[in-house]
Amino acid sequence: MLKIFKKPDVKEQVREAQRDLRQGTRDVDREVVALRREEEKLIREIKAAAKAGNTPATRVLAKSLVRLRSQVAKLQGSSAQLKGIGTQITAAPKKRQAARAPAAAAAEEDTDDDLMARLANLKS
Repeated sequence: MLKIFKKPDVKEQVREAQRDLRQGTRDVDREVVALRREEEKLIREIKAAAKAGNTPATRVLAKSLVRLRSQVAKLQGSSAQLKGIGTQITAAPKKRQAARAPAAAAAEEDTDDDLMARLANLKS
């Protein structure tokens, strides 16, 4: 039977969220690799402009290199945040289950105590 009208269970939600996060992380990593290639290209252009004695072009290229490096740093920070979110998504159901365990144990213990009290009353 199809689950068209049912709410997806926690495992399916976690799996889908992890898939989306992995895809986002891969996209960010691809962008970082492309920017690294661009950085190497810019460095070569800066060296060529400096060798030719073209100071204004060298300055402009150096400024763009600094901007490019800041973009790479921001993207790496974004990638780290995505990985952290992935870890939280993985841990959240386990934390919820661990939080429920003591409450369930306490409820079970209360029922056991009630049962023992009733048995004691019956014997007397």
